[in-house]
Amino acid sequence: MRPAVRSVLRQLEDATGALTLDVQGHEVPVTNLAKPLWPGQTKRDLLVYLARISPALLPHLAARPVFVTRYPNGIAGKSFYQKVWDDPPPFVKSVRIWSSDNDEARDYLLCDNLATLLWLGQQAALELHVWFSSTSPGRDARSLGTRYGASEASLERSRLNYPDFMVFDLDPYQYSGREGRGAEPELYRPAFKRARRLA
Repeated sequence: MRPAVRSVLRQLEDATGALTLDVQGHEVPVTNLAKPLWPGQTKRDLLVYLARISPALLPHLAARPVFVTRYPNGIAGKSFYQKVWDDPPPFVKSVRIWSSDNDEARDYLLCDNLATLLWLGQQAALELHVWFSSTSPGRDARSLGTRYGASEASLERSRLNYPDFMVFDLDPYQYSGREGRGAEPELYRPAFKRARRLA
């Protein structure tokens, strides 16, 4: 286990209220650690989980703009998407990207370090959505532009307009027959097995 992760886990060990985490020299205030986010799981549990998986997760998030789905009152409460932040802490990196919706450049977060990942956990960002393209050159994008915020045309010519991976979203959308009228399908093992076989 990496020293930074071990340090965070030690700091969170018996925490239930609020504290300021020391994460590789960065101060990350966390509050309401006993707040339930899932049945039987608290915000503290989320932060512990994020710290533990950070060595595997951060390389997949690095250099990719990220937006999140936040659940301030847990998965049973209302959620909302957040793409831009008014005043992120100094350890949070960002990239300026042209927004055709707003007809201006806006700062989008990059989740490139453990402190940022834990800060997003503090915000109850339970879903992390990264772009399928990256600001880093990669093997195929060395000649592509890096002016993401100058205009829509410059964004289209940039690395961020050229994805370097794709995702297949396979939903086992089959009803079990026990759902209420108009309800979403419940977990139905035969449908899940079929989706696994397809994958």
